[in-house]
Amino acid sequence: MPRKNETTKLSIYRTVEQARCVFLVVLPAVCLLAACDEEKPKNVLKEAIDVQGTCREDHVRQSDDYAGQIVRWQMADTGKIAAYGVVSKKGDLADHVLDEATHPTVYHTPQQISFFDIDIDTSQPKWTLHGVSDRGTSPEDAIQGYNSTCSLEVVKRGMEIRLPMDLAGATKK
Repeated sequence: MPRKNETTKLSIYRTVEQARCVFLVVLPAVCLLAACDEEKPKNVLKEAIDVQGTCREDHVRQSDDYAGQIVRWQMADTGKIAAYGVVSKKGDLADHVLDEATHPTVYHTPQQISFFDIDIDTSQPKWTLHGVSDRGTSPEDAIQGYNSTCSLEVVKRGMEIRLPMDLAGATKK
């Protein structure tokens, strides 16, 4: 039977060994968690530009009035400025939907047109943008539509991102 002094030494040794094992196991985990917890650099909003004008799908001549917003972001990882946006048909959305339902065989201009990778000088007051009309059957669908062209003018520049339907007056308040 070990003496009290040896038992105390053995107990201290086990405690130190357990602490060392815990330290060796926990330290890498803590480091990994700390690395994951570090805030990654975020993209920075540079400008939100309200626009309005006329748009049409390129395969037809019928145009309509649209309004929406183009946003410019600076990408944190590359420093590159990315611009994209959406315009919506002006007027009351319910009226547009009702018109399409009551006249299903008549051509209707699209409700929205989306723009990706805008590569123009956005400091100008008027633009011609090429985008894609939104003819998807549901919001979950990928954008399905036609190449479209819009002649737009800048209405307001700022830092507030808003819904395109609000800018187009497509919802009644």
